[in-house]
Amino acid sequence: MKNELPPIPNGIKALQSVAAAVLGAIGMNLWAQNTLLKIALFILIFVLVYTMIGMIYLKNRKPK
Repeated sequence: MKNELPPIPNGIKALQSVAAAVLGAIGMNLWAQNTLLKIALFILIFVLVYTMIGMIYLKNRKPK
């Protein structure tokens, strides 16, 4: 028996991508001086924000 997660709608995926990219860019420019550190910080913030928005959506959606 598989316990598959429902697909995430395209609107939520777009929100995830835009919010993660914007917050990653802001964080990258505010806190990092080194280029390598900027890249690592952007990736970390992007992944965290993208994951959090997806988890919040899946937690708050109503089961069918």
